[in-house]
Amino acid sequence: RGGLHNRVTCRIRLQPFTLGACERFAKEKGLAMSRRELAEGYMALGGIPYYWRYLDKRYSLAQNLDRMFFADGAPLANEFHELYASLFRNATLHVAVIEALATKRIGMNQTDLQKALGRTSSGKLSEVLLTLEQSGFIRPYQPFASKKKGTVYQLVDSFSLFHYRFLTGAAKGDPAFWTSTADSPQRAAWLGLSFELLCLQHVDQIKRRLGISGMHCGVCSWRHRADGVYPVGAQIDLLIDRADNVVNVCEMKFARGLYVLDRQTRESLDNGIEALRTVTKTRKSIHLTLITANGLAHTEHAAAVQSEVMLEDLFED
Repeated sequence: RGGLHNRVTCRIRLQPFTLGACERFAKEKGLAMSRRELAEGYMALGGIPYYWRYLDKRYSLAQNLDRMFFADGAPLANEFHELYASLFRNATLHVAVIEALATKRIGMNQTDLQKALGRTSSGKLSEVLLTLEQSGFIRPYQPFASKKKGTVYQLVDSFSLFHYRFLTGAAKGDPAFWTSTADSPQRAAWLGLSFELLCLQHVDQIKRRLGISGMHCGVCSWRHRADGVYPVGAQIDLLIDRADNVVNVCEMKFARGLYVLDRQTRESLDNGIEALRTVTKTRKSIHLTLITANGLAHTEHAAAVQSEVMLEDLFED
């Protein structure tokens, strides 16, 4: 802080590893992990090689996470608070912002954040949001076809979300928490939400699979509360707004086998697309894109899907 003023010759923004880089790093360490395990590891650790260094090839991923976070004397048990305290001179507001955003997976605008934090002034908050964005913890985006001006801020740091989901409650007292809760509803819910974030973090790989790598695209979420314009609420967690007048509405499912698109889910997706078209009055073509771990079962409802992306596509660099 200050010691190298006017002596810096180069600035490097160090990005997290991608899934593909984590896979290569795991092989260098001799870790025998499937791509599904690598994805689950990424959901907890993000692409931070310092955390991946703690993985021991003698143990499964579940055993490793217990050793790293939940066991007595776990080396990363207090990592969250130490991390933010080391990065920011006064981290109280930074942590409060992260905590608020952790409750809203599609993000919040600055006005809603002020209300959630009980602040009347936006000056300091704007500064904190900028530093969190520059540090890679959050990302700003403009809602699709929104008439209201205002940036939405979304938490995109996997480790911070993992901390608030599992390291702040009763789990801290169970040294084998991760191993013993493998099939719990809590873990299943976390996997679904974290896979959505994983896809957002690898949107470049998704664009490559869709054949639009070089195209300018907006990447955002969209939400509608039931009103007189459209009577049913809807939420789209990942929407790719393309320069060629096509919008990819992405639905993400982290199923163990082939994902079966049933009638109920198909109707829910149709409702979301119709709400998007009606509320925003967009004239763009809307393509339904399904992103799954192992592919889509070709049932009668699968015909509604224009394009598919699989977990293996996210490993391409």
